[in-house]
Amino acid sequence: MKVADWDQKLIEFVELKRNEPFAWGKNDCFLFAMDCVEMLRGEDVAKELRGKYKTMIGAVKLQAKLESIKWLDRRFVRHEHINLTQRGSIVCYQHLTHKPAEALGICVGAEFVAPGEHGIEFMPLSHATISWSV
Repeated sequence: MKVADWDQKLIEFVELKRNEPFAWGKNDCFLFAMDCVEMLRGEDVAKELRGKYKTMIGAVKLQAKLESIKWLDRRFVRHEHINLTQRGSIVCYQHLTHKPAEALGICVGAEFVAPGEHGIEFMPLSHATISWSV
């Protein structure tokens, strides 16, 4: 369940991460999304996974071991249709340049945000393929 002021926390999260560059094991798409969940819910659902990888290869191995989509399905409620995605939801999209290709972001309205090379990147929600309520 989200904290009472989750909408303000979402704005604060985006501002906090706005200029933080992508970094495996620190600010990659998975940890970015889980950091946001922590701010919105007040609990770290990925606590046991932090510090488990520092490279793309490590992330790919962990994603395969976890079966990441199933991991997310066990912790969050998947929206029946992508059009039901709301602000603060976790979104999955197909990243074209990074491996693993399935990447995560956070819905901020008609767009979602995810970490990029020079800070947050905004992408249209139409690029998302799956979403989960936080």
